[in-house]
Amino acid sequence: MNYNVSKHLVRVYDVFLCFIIYSFCGWLMETVYMSVYHWHFIKRGFLISPLCGIYGVGTILVVFLLDKLKSRPVLVFLGAIVITTVLELITGLLFHYVLKHELWDYSGDSLNFLGIICLRNTLIWGIMSLIAVYGIHPIVMKKIKVLSLRNKTLISNICFVWISADLSISVFTSFNGINNITWVSGLVLHRLKYIESMTVKVVYYIRH
Repeated sequence: MNYNVSKHLVRVYDVFLCFIIYSFCGWLMETVYMSVYHWHFIKRGFLISPLCGIYGVGTILVVFLLDKLKSRPVLVFLGAIVITTVLELITGLLFHYVLKHELWDYSGDSLNFLGIICLRNTLIWGIMSLIAVYGIHPIVMKKIKVLSLRNKTLISNICFVWISADLSISVFTSFNGINNITWVSGLVLHRLKYIESMTVKVVYYIRH
């Protein structure tokens, strides 16, 4: 494989694996917080999988776009605020007007805009971005760099196929006003009943 092609391919895999890790961490953080706050399990995120893609995309944009500003934390903080707030606004508008799906609502918070963004969360994203840039991301990249290209390829391809299928199902069910987990559960149950029925018929014909 050409050296330059291989180098760019490795970088793509590195970024994609970062996306998976940060999406999972975001899902875990939100799910734990909401579950503890409401005293019962609450699954967060749009996908069936334990991933919140907005965290993955947001963190990647922050750590890579602001990498050259790491020597100036104030600029990193301000840049992160702009990036994450714009991303949250665009995502919120997309889900509200296109997918007709509400993932969050800040209407009860002061200084909010359309219930999609608010000052409190904007500051929180800025602080969390500082933690990601200076604390979490260097550790994550160090662990990812240890993986061989073969392992990165295998993991990335499996995750890509899985997420693509998950996203397709979630978009389809959202457009049809169906809960994605309920839809998949019903599909699996239907298939299991079909398999059970076919098994009974096969056993019957074998015995007779």
